[in-house]
Amino acid sequence: MALLCILVSLLGALVVMLSESPLVVWLGLELNLFGLAPLLGVFIMRYYFVQMLGSLSFLVGWALGSGGVLSIVGICVKLGLAPYFVWYLEALKVVSWISIFLLATVQKVYLYTLLSGGWVVWAAVIVTVLCCLIYGTGEYGDWGDFRWGIGLLSLLDACVGVPLFYLGVWPFLWYFVVYSLSFGCVLVGTCIGSSVLVGAALLSLMGFPLTPLFYFKVSLLSVFLAGGAGGVLLAVCLVVQFLWYFIFFLRAGGWGVVYGGVVMWSVWLVGVCI
Repeated sequence: MALLCILVSLLGALVVMLSESPLVVWLGLELNLFGLAPLLGVFIMRYYFVQMLGSLSFLVGWALGSGGVLSIVGICVKLGLAPYFVWYLEALKVVSWISIFLLATVQKVYLYTLLSGGWVVWAAVIVTVLCCLIYGTGEYGDWGDFRWGIGLLSLLDACVGVPLFYLGVWPFLWYFVVYSLSFGCVLVGTCIGSSVLVGAALLSLMGFPLTPLFYFKVSLLSVFLAGGAGGVLLAVCLVVQFLWYFIFFLRAGGWGVVYGGVVMWSVWLVGVCI
């Protein structure tokens, strides 16, 4: 069942990436709904209600031709992008680990492909960073909850992935693969109780020097800094992301995670230098 759900979700992502018609995009989003629904357990009714509202907004915006604003709002609701991510963070607290992986990785493909041009990119980045700052530091902040923390961090990773589309499809795909593998290692390490694996994966997601994601982020920042204000916004996003990952890294599982992750990457760096 889990494998079938993953395949349906991937099919929905492929449909969205290859489509040019809004109706076909909507079909891809609905395939994602049907792929995830069997894995969500008790959260299925709330998830279905949120997806229904998002689809309604998307189709009404497309039918009215309202400049795409309603359609973009519908996409943000369906994907859990700020400021509509409350349902997304709440879902991660109760669903299974495989569902968390799909929500934080496969579902983000829609975000990258649909919101990859014009002012939408920077609107998504600014709103998400501001909402994560408010939500992460306010009364709703719960850094002691592991599931809540990785949910908030996956939203910040989406801010990095959207502008990455400007560098081309292949850099984006490589980033997505490395990010998905690192995120999956965090979940696997948590399930098997391996603090070393969790710590190393968190350092990779953080963009620790000489890790694969570090080079992606440096390349992305160098391109956008040459373009003016966009580089400043992206730099702020990367700083906030690094700070949030550092906080989560320290609180994820005590000093065992910190020690294990640092030791693993230190051994890897020594091997590279030799």
